[in-house]
Amino acid sequence: MIINRPRDSQRQKVYTWEDRELIQLHSPRLDLGEVASLVEECLHLFAEYHQPRIQDGRGTRRPFAGAWRMNFPMHARTPVIVCHEAAHTYQFRLFGSSRVEVHGPEFMRIYLEMLAAVDGWPLSMLENSARRWGLRVAKRQRHLIPCAGFTFNNAAKR
Repeated sequence: MIINRPRDSQRQKVYTWEDRELIQLHSPRLDLGEVASLVEECLHLFAEYHQPRIQDGRGTRRPFAGAWRMNFPMHARTPVIVCHEAAHTYQFRLFGSSRVEVHGPEFMRIYLEMLAAVDGWPLSMLENSARRWGLRVAKRQRHLIPCAGFTFNNAAKR
């Protein structure tokens, strides 16, 4: 069976935007425990409580995210890259792996919401920056924005 996945037309634009706009702003290296905590925080924003298996990336050069497994080589353990991969994890859980573009407008909405919540950047600044680079961003819809009033710190108190 052949799966017809939508063309990932803005993939390179996303990577270029990250390299030019985001990576320089905030790029401390995290250890694997901090990566796991950040992934958990990102997914909790969208009321996703099942933590994916996080691997240390030995033997790989690129980070990877699926619905239930994530891989982070040493160079990819920064908040921006962790949020990028966490956005993929949520996107794959929400839409499956073949219904939407991997780096399409829905991914960008999820990613921007995570960056704004986790790193504290103003959402409007992130949206404007992404659009200046020609990236399409989905409108804010209920399933593409964090749960109202829900933060990682509130979850830990429950």
